[in-house]
Amino acid sequence: MPRFTLSALPVYRLVVPHGQILKSAGDIELGQPATIFADDVTEFADKVQQYGETVARHAPQRSFAIFIGCERGVRKPLGFEIARRHRQLNLERWTHVIHPEPRAYNGEPGVRMWGSGETPFQIDGQAPFWWPEQSDEFVEPAQSHLGFYGWLRAANAAVQRKTHGKRMLLDFAKAEVLRVGYEAHEHPYDVVEAFALQPEIA
Repeated sequence: MPRFTLSALPVYRLVVPHGQILKSAGDIELGQPATIFADDVTEFADKVQQYGETVARHAPQRSFAIFIGCERGVRKPLGFEIARRHRQLNLERWTHVIHPEPRAYNGEPGVRMWGSGETPFQIDGQAPFWWPEQSDEFVEPAQSHLGFYGWLRAANAAVQRKTHGKRMLLDFAKAEVLRVGYEAHEHPYDVVEAFALQPEIA
């Protein structure tokens, strides 16, 4: 059975005009390397996922990628290189994808990170949105998707600024509808603008 060594290094992916590049965020491994055995691509991806979850627990909120080592001549599972090219091996599941110069929206800051299931959403100039220590009203609608959770929080903040009150984003739209906007990379402020909100009357 093919044997591989997995290691996690702090990196992030930077979006540049002509594509994306992987940038180092330090040369210290996050956690101990792990040895895995896998006969097929699905088994390999599952074991990478398990390893990544372990690393993320020990190095929370860190951006990292998982790198593969193997002995020379090891026969990799069928379809391995295709799966790697299509990012189907979970190697960059915890890697932050950063837009260093995001486009502004109607004078408002752009989106620096759209996030993913395991990485956070971030408005330029603001802190990323991570899971809260105590559950809030957006944890359940986000359905374990960290990026969408942050997007909901950013949109909700815009609702409260617009209304000068305590109305909530989910008073105006259902989470499944909002998820479509998130997946289309619609700026949360643009989505809220479409609600045509008015300030609440005291």
